[in-house]
Amino acid sequence: MDRYRDVMRAIELGSATGIHTWTGLAAVSWAAAAGEMPLDASPLFILSDPDVTSVLLLLAAGEIVADKLPFLPNRTDALPLLARMGCGALAGAAAFVADGESGSAGVAAGALAAAVSAAVTFRLRSFLTHSVGLPNPLAGLVDDSLALLLARRALASGG
Repeated sequence: MDRYRDVMRAIELGSATGIHTWTGLAAVSWAAAAGEMPLDASPLFILSDPDVTSVLLLLAAGEIVADKLPFLPNRTDALPLLARMGCGALAGAAAFVADGESGSAGVAAGALAAAVSAAVTFRLRSFLTHSVGLPNPLAGLVDDSLALLLARRALASGG
């Protein structure tokens, strides 16, 4: 058990989720289904199911595409933010549970990281589109890259 690693994983997964709602959970589910993130002895065991993994990966991919559409609400609006915080909480809990610890600290770390990440990357994307002049889809690729890199880093730091 490495508490620092668990906190960092929860923050990385929560931060990825703040950018794209489903990315953190999809990463957790993928790792759990591959046996790299043991969740069998917890209520999060459902994330180990390959069918759940497939659904979460489809949701994550769909969100990456849909995120470029102009009519979607901002990630910092109440409902999208609550969804990100909820998914970040679950992903954060999984980081702790997979290491044999209670998921409660992971819930807090994941949810808080998702909220902070949503706010920071919303501002970053606004800056890229309005101040730098990047088209929204290109600025969205920056978001996509950050989310995927954070999720990848969280999985790479696994135990």
